Amino acid sequence: MDDEGLSPAQQEVLRNDLLRLQGELKRLVRDETGLTDTVVLDQTAVGRVSRIDAIQQQATAQAIQRRHGQRLERIAAALERLERDPDDYGWCPDCGEPIGWRRLLAFPDAVLCVLCQGKRGL
Repeated sequence: MDDEGLSPAQQEVLRNDLLRLQGELKRLVRDETGLTDTVVLDQTAVGRVSRIDAIQQQATAQAIQRRHGQRLERIAAALERLERDPDDYGWCPDCGEPIGWRRLLAFPDAVLCVLCQGKRGL
């Protein structure tokens, strides 16, 4: 990426990355393992320590699922920005500078450049 913005080829790479990430995260959010299901508190089936373990695993799985859901929302917003105005995608709204190409490759849903994100403390 240069001061001109992203090339069409770079936009296509990022669009494909966003779509791939979106598909992966949708599969993870479905929770086919059942880790976020309600923990049964039947002491005859499991001991106290096992129940505590199950509750902790459930809470962890729910937190991970929430983070995946939040990232899915950011990815959908990035795809919308890329579709709506491809020439504006990849520019930091805070400082008006381009978001680094390597940053976009790592996080195609990034909205801010590294400096501005650091200033916000995110």
